[in-house]
Amino acid sequence: MSGSKPWERSRPAVRAGGAPVGKSGGALHGAGAAAEAQPSPSADDAGWSALAGLTGAPAEGATGRSGSAAEERSRPAARLLRLLLRRYGLAGAEEGRLLEAACAEHAWSSLEAEAALEALARSGDAQVRARFWGERIVHVPEADALALLQREFPAQAEPLPLQQGVRELPGGASTRLLSRVLLGAAAQLARDGFAVTAKGRLHRKLCRSLEEELRLPEEGLSLLRLPPAWTLEYEPPLALALDLMAEHGWLSASGEGWLLDGERLRGWLERPMLQRESSLLRALTRRALRKGPSEAAAASATAGLEPDRWYRIRELEQAASVRGEPEAAQRCLRAWLELLRSCGWAELAETHDGEPVLRMQLAFDGQDGETADCEPLLAQPGGELWAASWSDYRAIWLLELVAERGELRELTSYRLTPRSLARLGQGGDGSGLASLLEQACGCPLPAATLGAIREWTASSEAAAAGGAERVRAFAAESGEDKFWAGCMGLLPQPAATPAGAAAARGQLRQACAQAEDPFGLQQLPAAEPTRQGRTELERSRPGLPAAWCEKPRRYHASTALQLLESALRIGLPVELSTAEGRHIFVPERVEREPGGGWTAGGRFRDSGGCPAGAGKLDSADKAALRLLLPR
Repeated sequence: MSGSKPWERSRPAVRAGGAPVGKSGGALHGAGAAAEAQPSPSADDAGWSALAGLTGAPAEGATGRSGSAAEERSRPAARLLRLLLRRYGLAGAEEGRLLEAACAEHAWSSLEAEAALEALARSGDAQVRARFWGERIVHVPEADALALLQREFPAQAEPLPLQQGVRELPGGASTRLLSRVLLGAAAQLARDGFAVTAKGRLHRKLCRSLEEELRLPEEGLSLLRLPPAWTLEYEPPLALALDLMAEHGWLSASGEGWLLDGERLRGWLERPMLQRESSLLRALTRRALRKGPSEAAAASATAGLEPDRWYRIRELEQAASVRGEPEAAQRCLRAWLELLRSCGWAELAETHDGEPVLRMQLAFDGQDGETADCEPLLAQPGGELWAASWSDYRAIWLLELVAERGELRELTSYRLTPRSLARLGQGGDGSGLASLLEQACGCPLPAATLGAIREWTASSEAAAAGGAERVRAFAAESGEDKFWAGCMGLLPQPAATPAGAAAARGQLRQACAQAEDPFGLQQLPAAEPTRQGRTELERSRPGLPAAWCEKPRRYHASTALQLLESALRIGLPVELSTAEGRHIFVPERVEREPGGGWTAGGRFRDSGGCPAGAGKLDSADKAALRLLLPR
């Protein structure tokens, strides 16, 4: 049924009593297809199941832990978590650096910062790991990052009223769904047989062709963290495509270097369209979260939006600004929105008074009632075959292999030509290909299409028997999906293992390892937060005069000096009582002066009418002092 989304506006209405392609006579679905029409979630989806609650209630796994976390997490721990997310992101921070930053940000003593970290680690919202040289690093678990950003910084844009209209903008929406673009790139690689150089790199001419095919905005791609194994060899668009193919399992290692995993590809193609797109949206969001705090702020601002509702971009900028450095977060948000638009997932427009607005075309969690039923290809009398994003993606895969494609639109035209068929190599079975296309269209092929197939068959018969590459046989084993086996049988079979096969395998394995653990944290052992201040307190507490901790008192300058030095050594704040009120002072240094005088530098906490900021005390001050011990 036709809809408002730019890539489905030309979708025909469902015919009364009709059946989608592949469900009538099993044209496109073999005996085992029904069981695989809804494949199990990929590693991408499984790892992110805890984020299903971003548009509503948290996922089951997150609910129980977040309840206990709320009990365990103190207010200082929450402030420390916000600092960790906003300043350091998923990469985490060295423990000492994080504690120093927290002390400077909140005017905490070192012991208070240590206590906040201990409570945060106990809640499970952050983890502490030990590096091999004894340094400890504090980081947020990746699976929880997006939910934590939205919980700790709950700013959220509100949708416009349903009755409020907007003005469409030229180029405000795109029909180039990322899944279609990615499928075209995979077909190019498959037709080329994944041929690599002696260094294990794709050939330069193919790389240029793939980059032209992908055409993703450079500024948007700069928001994504990609494995260095890809980015050191390829430009960002191709690096992203290879990374996504590897993540979804299409690209795997083999004796020839790289191999297209037909069964994993097939399972992905048979998923409902919006679930496919949502899985790619989550994949790009995860890469933005990994890149840095500003990129994470931008990506998180759109993750909770309802699909098909308009939102003011101004409010999205505000939501991003509280989660990162405002100027950088807003700059990243603009690039992120353009990336979403170019992938076909978002539409930009403006209200009637000229305010920019955005509408997401799909839900982040991909949980919709859509089925996997798809429309057939549309055969045209002039020889063209038309496909849209609501067409069966396995049929589109066939077209990407054998036909020349026009510009991706609501309805995209494909045409079989001698040139497009020649890319498959020699030894083709024309009748088998014609049968596959007729199954995909559900009707006889146009004469022009049959003519191109006959010409390819004739050239195959005239070719030398020892050609460098030949297509595989179409035969399918008993019980196997014959349509899919026929499609995969079109791919060329390399005559020999390329010299760079081992290097290509190594690069793929390294890229997968980097994608799985981008910061090298998963292999590090868990560690306990530092207890240096607590240990010093336990050691020093018996020698502390009880009067120092009971209530503020005025002391002789020498006694006040001893109290401040003890506070500095242990990491305790000091309460000052003056005529203006009571204030909290955190000493950072104490310097003795000739003649028994002294000066203490540090920070005042925002308390008792005293603004937060740097300050100092000296031996001439008459304020009453008290050490503040932890409860």
